[in-house]
Amino acid sequence: MQCPHGTDVLISSLTAAIAHYRRASVARPLPPPPTDTANKGEHQDFASLLASIQSIPYPPPPHHHLVSWILNHKTSPKIVLTDIGHIMTLFNNKSNSRASFSHSSFHHSPWLRPSMAFKLTHPTTSSTPTHSLNQTLGFHGTSFENIWSILHSGLLNLTNTSLERTGAAFGSGIYLSTDLSVAFSFSKAGKGWVHSAIGRQLRAVLVCSISHHRDNDNGTDDNARQLPTSVSSSSPPDKYLIVQRSDAVRIEYILIYVDDKALEEEEEEEEGKGKLGMKKKKKKNNKKKRGAGGGGRAGAVVWGLLFLLLAFLVVMEHMPVIKRMYRSYKFRYPFLFV
Repeated sequence: MQCPHGTDVLISSLTAAIAHYRRASVARPLPPPPTDTANKGEHQDFASLLASIQSIPYPPPPHHHLVSWILNHKTSPKIVLTDIGHIMTLFNNKSNSRASFSHSSFHHSPWLRPSMAFKLTHPTTSSTPTHSLNQTLGFHGTSFENIWSILHSGLLNLTNTSLERTGAAFGSGIYLSTDLSVAFSFSKAGKGWVHSAIGRQLRAVLVCSISHHRDNDNGTDDNARQLPTSVSSSSPPDKYLIVQRSDAVRIEYILIYVDDKALEEEEEEEEGKGKLGMKKKKKKNNKKKRGAGGGGRAGAVVWGLLFLLLAFLVVMEHMPVIKRMYRSYKFRYPFLFV
């Protein structure tokens, strides 16, 4: 049985994948369209699918057709909320692991403390996997929109493929780190499910176990950090783990970080831009009104000048008559002109 918060993570990761512009590659597997539609999945309506997922209420009802598909898909992992201390104990018991996950690291870098931690159980593995001593632990950070496909397909070596996103500075392989802060720097936040009880904007860092397969012929490690000289002549930093084989990396835990504060700041900034835009628009409209009013006043002045000019012309045309009248009145009523 999937725990509610585990279901929350799955729905949020699917939401982020479908909402992303790379949805065609990161939203895999993709929920099928409703059976009552004529579209059989050849041309998926991502907008409608996203709206359907966002409309799922909390807590997500198990019998909802999308929730049921998410939980029962053949590659969906079981995600169970776990205590961070349990993961710390696992790291402490790994004598051959260079990775560190402890309270001391959180003391110096409090932002590295995850909001929640989840244990993953994959459909093809036992519910209580054994942790061999011949394993190394590492962290893998990625953008949140990639989490959905990674949870279903695992970490893949995508070097020199169309899906490669961050390059391969130190050669081909899956990049992990023994330093949580390094992995966290590659962990980009994404907007998830609007009804999530965890948070609307999340980050994720994967805790992985790396198995060391030995070649029976020469005893060499298949996952040794060998770098093709054609790719890079420099060695990777000590904090990096580069694994060639995808089947050698298994996701054990997922660390979730809630980044809602950044989302709220972004929304406030957008709201502020909206208000500023409305203010500018209002100011522009006022200028137009003033311009229109100014044009009206200018027209009145022009018409007034034209009237004065017309009056002047009329007076000039009748000037002789006016002069005779002036002389006549001056002769009859001289006292008026004293």
